[in-house]
Amino acid sequence: MTNYPKDDKRLAVVQHHGNEENEANAHLIAAAPDLLEALEMAKGVIELGLAEAKMQNAYSGEKIDTYGIKRAVFLAIAKAKGE
Repeated sequence: MTNYPKDDKRLAVVQHHGNEENEANAHLIAAAPDLLEALEMAKGVIELGLAEAKMQNAYSGEKIDTYGIKRAVFLAIAKAKGE
């Protein structure tokens, strides 16, 4: 076990042991801050797009779970922020 200084701000340390799944997880963890930032920037556009999709659904009869999509986006952002 590695001991880190008390003022160390790391939340996680990923060690790569050559396993493909570990490598994929490391890439995902490394991308997480960028993914969160992109999702937060897109949140307003997603809401507008879902409102438009809801209106189109009323005319076309096509079923799109706009509430489920919006809920998934907001829950993912909250989870990433530890809320």
